[in-house]
Amino acid sequence: MLGTVTDALLIIIYQLHGNRNGNKTIVSLFSLLDSSQSHSELPTLLPPYSCSQYDFFNKFPEHATPRFRVYQFTAEVRSQLRTRGLLPPNVEDHMLQSERCLRQLASKSTPIEKYIYLTTLRNTNSHLFYRLLISNFSAITPLVYTPVVGEACKRWSEIYQHAEGLYISYKDRGAIIDVLRNWRHPKVEITVVSDGSRILGLGDLGVNGMGIPVGKLALYTGCAGIRPDVTLPLMLDLGTNNAALLNDQFYLGARMKRISEKEEMEFMDELMEALNTVWPGIVVQFEDFKNPFPALEKFGPKYACFNDDVQGTGAVILAGIINALKRTSVPIKDQRAVFMGAGSAGVGVAKQIVEYFVKQGLSEDEARRKFWFVDTKGLITNDRGDWLAAHKKIFCSR
Repeated sequence: MLGTVTDALLIIIYQLHGNRNGNKTIVSLFSLLDSSQSHSELPTLLPPYSCSQYDFFNKFPEHATPRFRVYQFTAEVRSQLRTRGLLPPNVEDHMLQSERCLRQLASKSTPIEKYIYLTTLRNTNSHLFYRLLISNFSAITPLVYTPVVGEACKRWSEIYQHAEGLYISYKDRGAIIDVLRNWRHPKVEITVVSDGSRILGLGDLGVNGMGIPVGKLALYTGCAGIRPDVTLPLMLDLGTNNAALLNDQFYLGARMKRISEKEEMEFMDELMEALNTVWPGIVVQFEDFKNPFPALEKFGPKYACFNDDVQGTGAVILAGIINALKRTSVPIKDQRAVFMGAGSAGVGVAKQIVEYFVKQGLSEDEARRKFWFVDTKGLITNDRGDWLAAHKKIFCSR
């Protein structure tokens, strides 16, 4: 399933990269996700910097700087670099280094200890980290991203050791462009950005949510060979309503309540303009926003952006539905679906299915009537009597 999700997200990224006037191209995912389409067509979507995971290290050896590759250098090269005597005399290849790392990793007794070890490796020898990730993908992915990243985010301020990614706080408004220019890599082509308001299923974690952008971009390098130096993990510190974090002496974020939605949209206006000024055409992936729809609706037509939780998840589920319909031979007009949960992801999925049903000949109203949503209070209806979030009202049962 992870590979399918990643493939869908990468298709979105490449579509956006090729057409940087907004996310209208996501509609074309419907044809790409149809399994009858040949996957041999996909490489034409790849931007120039991308490559398969198999030739990443041969194609971009310069990513491993001398500081990161010292154990491979011969005595002659070490003399030129003036590192002779500063290292053990044996010259090792990557296979041996990787084997040592795997043994060290196996010696860690808990998943969070393994996560910390891999984080340190990524910051001290990124070339070896990505080689290890690619060569042992199924074993290491759960340690780099879900499920272990959830615990890492909860304890982010506690286990913090290395500065990763870029933090932009609400106090930086008016100077966001200056903060972006502090980033150590001059060329950025994709950023994963979160405000920490709804991290996985853990709620508001503030800046502790940085583990999500960091982990997601590590997978993009491991799965698709996107160069690490053109990626930017970006955390927006807009406050937090998590009292435990505000009272935690180690919390790394600002000690302030989360700002209002209006203030956040004003902040996002400046951020999106600044991102596209510093790095024109950058692909912006919104990640784990509590309310993702306002940003998508406002910035989608203007910038190359998408939301993983809404559109990435929706693309994968829609792919399954398209092919399930072929197997069952039940016409679309006779389909019905109940969604258990009415969060942004579920509603986003339903929206994408509605778009597909409309393309198949149903009216939008007919398509919406095919879905029922059940949240913690039961079936969502117009006359239920309680306050409903705006995104839930779209699919209220009559």
